[in-house]
Amino acid sequence: MLTNMGFPVPIVLAYIVAVVEVVGGLSLVLGAFVRWTTLPLSVVMVVASAVQLSGGGFGGARLDLLLLSVLVLFVFTGAGKISIDHVLSKRK
Repeated sequence: MLTNMGFPVPIVLAYIVAVVEVVGGLSLVLGAFVRWTTLPLSVVMVVASAVQLSGGGFGGARLDLLLLSVLVLFVFTGAGKISIDHVLSKRK
């Protein structure tokens, strides 16, 4: 699928995106390194939104843009009190 869209080395990019989404998702669920995790996930969401929008409509990009806005929210608010980040910050 990435080959048809013109991405260079599509197999490598597919593996990179898969690792970013799985590791980043687990990190967000656990609340570990949330602010650092949002950067690679945001890049994936920006590219996904751009691909959907270039396809000729806003409908497919709605979820991508919603997830991107949640990631931006995490950058400003952090993980919260029930997270590994909060526990690690109390130790210092």
